Amino acid sequence: TTRGATVKVDIVNFSFTPQTVTINVGDTVEWIMQDAGTEHNVVSTTPAGVLGSSLLMAGQTYSFTFNAAGTYHYECTIHTFMTGTVTVHGAAADQPPTVSISSPAGGTVVAAPFSGAIQAAAADSDGTVTNVSFLANGNLLGSVAQSPFNLVVTNLAAGTYALTAVATDNGGISTTSTLVTLLVDAPPTVSITAPTSGATLIAPATSSIQASATDPDGTVIQVAFFADGALLGNTTQSPFSLTVSNQPAGSYTLTAVATDNNGLMTTSAPITITVTAPIATLNAFLQQNLVSDLPGLAENTDTNLLNPWGIAASPTGPLWVSDNHTGIVTVYNGTGAVLSLVVTIPPPAGGMPPAAPSGMIFNSTSDFIAVSNTPARFIFSTEDGTLSAWSNGTNALLKVDHSTAGVVYKGLAMGASGGSNYLYATDFHNGRIEVFDGTFADVTAAFPFADSTIPTGFAPFGVQNLNGSLYVAYAKQDADKHDDVQGPGNGFVNVFDTAGHLVKRLISNGALNSPWGMVIAPPGFGPFGGKLLVGNFGDGTINVFDPSSGARLGLLQTPAGQPIANPGLWGLLVGNGGNGGDTNSVYLTAGIPAGGNFEDHGLLARVSPLTGVYLTSALLTNNGLAVNWVGGRPPYTVQTNGSLGSTNWVTLSTVTNQTATVPLSVAAGFIRISD
Repeated sequence: TTRGATVKVDIVNFSFTPQTVTINVGDTVEWIMQDAGTEHNVVSTTPAGVLGSSLLMAGQTYSFTFNAAGTYHYECTIHTFMTGTVTVHGAAADQPPTVSISSPAGGTVVAAPFSGAIQAAAADSDGTVTNVSFLANGNLLGSVAQSPFNLVVTNLAAGTYALTAVATDNGGISTTSTLVTLLVDAPPTVSITAPTSGATLIAPATSSIQASATDPDGTVIQVAFFADGALLGNTTQSPFSLTVSNQPAGSYTLTAVATDNNGLMTTSAPITITVTAPIATLNAFLQQNLVSDLPGLAENTDTNLLNPWGIAASPTGPLWVSDNHTGIVTVYNGTGAVLSLVVTIPPPAGGMPPAAPSGMIFNSTSDFIAVSNTPARFIFSTEDGTLSAWSNGTNALLKVDHSTAGVVYKGLAMGASGGSNYLYATDFHNGRIEVFDGTFADVTAAFPFADSTIPTGFAPFGVQNLNGSLYVAYAKQDADKHDDVQGPGNGFVNVFDTAGHLVKRLISNGALNSPWGMVIAPPGFGPFGGKLLVGNFGDGTINVFDPSSGARLGLLQTPAGQPIANPGLWGLLVGNGGNGGDTNSVYLTAGIPAGGNFEDHGLLARVSPLTGVYLTSALLTNNGLAVNWVGGRPPYTVQTNGSLGSTNWVTLSTVTNQTATVPLSVAAGFIRISD
């Protein structure tokens, strides 16, 4: 029984019910007379003299509180056959309550001044907790009388606090919790002292970013510098400065983050600088970041865009992108606006989502039925070893499942041979190209795709149908034959016909580094119009080759002469002039690392040739003013005007090279070159 309890015994039908009672010291037994027309009493027999009631009539009661342990036998002296027993146990000691501080955790560091809740968990096994007091360094902060035991403190000054909680139960017994240490730390201060906000630099810029940082109650252990939220680097010693080299043209917002010895951080007020482009060279391209999962990296943000891989479009439709790490396909227009359609790629039969889509093609044929005699519009390969098809709705349909054979499809292309249409999928794990007819039947055995001179350990990685030929990119396999091994020279490119016969080895090693994406540049792609662009997954560069001889012609670079590089580079696609972008631009997908591992993040970008004409020199000679320029596209028109405000421009000549001589008779005015 609970301490101080009362147990009832009925006197009924000439018996004590219950006949035996077990209680604790301090408990009370109450006998209740129920029999009518007779009398009973309660008298102890062993030990004698403890219990002794008067004669009880119906409805009367007799109570006795037992304050000593023992066994008490009693009877009705009028009807001695009526007996009973009370067993009294010794009183249990009052158990103390339990209490612990549940928040904050020990060793927590917070910024000063601290305002927040201190929380305790308190309980009492044989009673109730009536109060919890909270103390800091032995000084009372406050008390709480009921659960939940949370005390809100405000404006706690900087310092180290030993927190305890004292719980008191209804018996007056108290317990003190284990000590918890709370450090209220004054955060550091930091500001950027150089360059000044609004400064202008010339690309490729080298600048020293300097910061002043102090800590009022400790030391500053690190200052990290950021540009547009991306880490540039950090320094651990004063004076806090960082030299940044090769900054491309653009506007940058710089911040510095100081960390003190207790881990508290403060971010400086931002400053802005502008890096302007130098005079462009002929081989100059601009990359415009259209979409990324990382806020601020591109003009549009889409968190679904994780390791974007294959990219395709119908002749006038938007850009479709396979998102390898989210198992879906997302759709964008040529400016990167995120469209509403999202298509889920199915996993292998019995597998768990998400799937791992890789290559993708648009199907303009009447073959490759998706459902109900409707041809697929887009077909997808996956690293899971499957092919799936989409014609409408938000789900692709599984058409080929080779997952149990260890197949890893990295790329996908379509072509026609002998009047029939086929799919070509690169099985990187097994080092082959699998081929499927217009019904998705496996016809690989009829297509050799052999090159005995490819070194062991290299396997088909990417594949593209370019002008009716299949360009196959090879990469080096890792130990599991699932992923590529990146490195300079790790790659080959072969050209096959659509029947699987080797036409030629086009490119070997050299600038290749796990090549995957390949495309023929559009005619308006600056000096590389009509050339073969090969994207390296390994270093993210785009190299340019003669599509017939395989001779390397250079690589895409910025106006500052720096390579355009997107590590984790996958697909390359020329815009279609409709919703799929500009016909003179190449669109790319990349599983960028962004400070982490390859494929952690995503980027959809557009690369376009630099347009416009840039004068490089004007030299006075005996024949006139010799003018030279770069940029633009021939033919060039050379014009002169005697007054800048006049619209009366007179054409002097039309040339195809980038030089012209203006006669002295007209050189005294203004000269204009246009393409």
